[in-house]
Amino acid sequence: MEKLTFQKDNRNYIRELQQDEFGYYGKAIDRLAAIEDLYEDLKKQEQEIAVRLAKFHRERKTKGYMFQETLALKTLNDKLLNLLASHGIK
Repeated sequence: MEKLTFQKDNRNYIRELQQDEFGYYGKAIDRLAAIEDLYEDLKKQEQEIAVRLAKFHRERKTKGYMFQETLALKTLNDKLLNLLASHGIK
């Protein structure tokens, strides 16, 4: 992955950034937007997974493969959110 930032004196800087009447744009802004979208998608999935797991529990269907797959997806989702949080993205 191309590094679009650099650090100097404990501060982060963007290598290339343009501005127009609406604000700033460029590759770094595009990547930031993608990370924000990823985070929002993960949070949305977190809620959807919780609903599905609750349904499996209500219906006492916690032995099947769909429950197991949903539980694995929850674990993966949690790990990704924790990884983002460990880098200050929450």
